[in-house]
Amino acid sequence: RGDLTTTRFCLAKTGFEYLVYYPHFTEKATIDLTQVDGELNIQWFIPSQNRWIKAPQVIRGGYFSVIESPTFMDAILYLTIIRKKKKNLE
Repeated sequence: RGDLTTTRFCLAKTGFEYLVYYPHFTEKATIDLTQVDGELNIQWFIPSQNRWIKAPQVIRGGYFSVIESPTFMDAILYLTIIRKKKKNLE
């Protein structure tokens, strides 16, 4: 789904889950999150270090978002929708 990000490299279950590849020396990218209803967890995978990094914050969906890479090496951004628990109606 190259149409979802300025990096042109994206696999997505639109509205729920996104994998965005940031090629070497890609500082930031714009990602289309207009179909997301809620918030997304942010994680990064740095292949050259075989390392996962979990961002301390979440990102809101519903708009286009510019997300900066934590490195100038190849990186993969993994966004997943946060499943909110249903409130007990008792």
